Amino acid sequence: MIRRGKNIFASIIMIVIISSSTAYAQSNISDWAVKEVEEAKSIGLIKENLNWNYKENIVRKEFAFLMVSLYEKLKGSVIYETKSPFNDVDDIYVSTAYKLGIVNGVGNNLFTPEEKITREQMTVMIHNLLKSLYVEDDYTDEELNKFNDIENISSWAYDSIMFITSKKIILGYNGAFHPKDNVSKEVAVITAKRIADNYIDKYGLPVTTMINGYLYTFEGKVMYDGNNIWLPGSEIMKLYNFFDVTIDEDCICGNYYDKNMHYRNCNFGVGNNKYYIDTDNEKYLESEVTPYRLNNEIYVTEKMFESILGEFINYDKLENTLNISVHTNSVAPFQLDNNKYFAPVRLKDFNKLEDTRINSLVSGIINQPAEVWINSSKRLKNDGFTRMRITLNFFDGYTPQQEYAFIEQKIPDEYIELYRYMKELGIKTTYSLGYWDMEYRLNGGEISHNRLSSDEELSRYIEYVKMVVTNLKGLVCYYELWNEPNALYENYQTIEPEDYIKMAKKVIPIIKSIDPNVKIVIGSTVCFNSNDFQNYTKKILDSDIVPLADTISLHSVNTDASPEYLSEDYYNYENMWNTVKKIADNNGFIGEYIADELNYRSFYSLGILQPEEGEYHPYESEIAAKYIGRMIVINRGMDISVGTSGTNSYARR
Repeated sequence: MIRRGKNIFASIIMIVIISSSTAYAQSNISDWAVKEVEEAKSIGLIKENLNWNYKENIVRKEFAFLMVSLYEKLKGSVIYETKSPFNDVDDIYVSTAYKLGIVNGVGNNLFTPEEKITREQMTVMIHNLLKSLYVEDDYTDEELNKFNDIENISSWAYDSIMFITSKKIILGYNGAFHPKDNVSKEVAVITAKRIADNYIDKYGLPVTTMINGYLYTFEGKVMYDGNNIWLPGSEIMKLYNFFDVTIDEDCICGNYYDKNMHYRNCNFGVGNNKYYIDTDNEKYLESEVTPYRLNNEIYVTEKMFESILGEFINYDKLENTLNISVHTNSVAPFQLDNNKYFAPVRLKDFNKLEDTRINSLVSGIINQPAEVWINSSKRLKNDGFTRMRITLNFFDGYTPQQEYAFIEQKIPDEYIELYRYMKELGIKTTYSLGYWDMEYRLNGGEISHNRLSSDEELSRYIEYVKMVVTNLKGLVCYYELWNEPNALYENYQTIEPEDYIKMAKKVIPIIKSIDPNVKIVIGSTVCFNSNDFQNYTKKILDSDIVPLADTISLHSVNTDASPEYLSEDYYNYENMWNTVKKIADNNGFIGEYIADELNYRSFYSLGILQPEEGEYHPYESEIAAKYIGRMIVINRGMDISVGTSGTNSYARR
């Protein structure tokens, strides 16, 4: 079992100035340092052929190298950063240390790589490293207050020195800490080596991890304590498609489907050797060891997980390598013949997301209780979606259900609360103002396939718009004037360009008079690779409604275009958007562009999850994911927001 709670430094690291008469006159290392420097080499902390004069003071670039080596030793792996954030150094270790949050610059994009490091600078960097791997906030200023030179400590180093001295990682000498003194290479190496020894002794040996034979790095650590493999619980759950995974101070729980496709919930409690494999039915097992919490993660043994998932881990003690078999997902690097470590995309804490300018799409939410969408909203935000194109009514003309005709008369209160909740969560919503005239049709009325072409129908539509905007005043950020008005003629969705322009001129002022702060989305046309549809869109862009709008949307990324399919569209994508922008700008448009309904279908999503009719070109799951990611980057690089088509982390893959 991993030993926790003991003092991490039974033998105190004390940095002292030593004048040794036994050191060789021409040696580049002091006698007292030889043994531990050699041990540092033997464990791979520094290179065997490193040609250092260990008596010299260490400089910032060299200490960055040492910290990255220590990080890799404690974590088990590191993903190196090659792009330098500084103008005065291009060094992979400096860049990586900066990316890991271990080092910072000195201002003006400078690092001063050859500047000698001081004891307080060293302390801050060590503290930064340990904070990135371990959360240990139980420290005091007791040791710090013993020093007679506290006033010499820089304010930015005070907390780090308090931590380091409280943990007895570094102590002062002669009653002082000497924060401004420089540090020799031998002292720096030995300090790093003793940190590695003691933290590995406390938390276990980091393990090289592979998934389906590929080198892989988790956000947390995978460790072996001599008896058990300890795994970061939430990451394993997500890897195996658990959903609604939550962590609090005392436990981690997640929902899953067992091998018989029965819905189950499991729960692992910190310090509790009883863990539930089916919480609802109170089925539990017991373990000789208990899960523990470290760095906002709860660690669980492989034996506990295998009691739920079956055997999926093979650990080679001799090589200290763990291979995890994942059959529920296709796990492979995007680049062929790339044998470097790969990792899942690290999403920023959703609580810190303001506006990624990426939305998800949900149509016809009346089909499910509002509570369902409230529960899923936070999950979507956690997936990186800060916008939702979410509509009570239905986007497309073939989907409306007559039993829901009442939603075109009044929005039920519980759904108004849903939009209020999403606003409080920080999600910007778009409501698509499609209208299927269901009440009128139920009462025997007939509508034209060319929608809104009569004054009577347009009047009914205007009343509908007034109702929606009034009911959702202050809650919705964008109103979209119809979804794909150039599509689905047989299903009563098509609006002729002239009728669309006429409608927009009447509706936009009404919306703005009710809710002045909302933004209006026009266009939302589909299949821009068709000449007919291009001409349709250009008629709208050439009209005098363009200056009235805040946003222009095109469904320009829903064709599966790639170098192997519709390659001309794929390679001409940027030119296409530049043409659109030029026309709109020339007609007085000032606002935002959205490339909406981004979708690259995989064989799984197209054939099993969400079958679709049409001329589509599905890909293997990881290839489809790559194109989705690439197209998001391409559009955002052109300052175009992106809307996805039902894409999220728990359904489409």
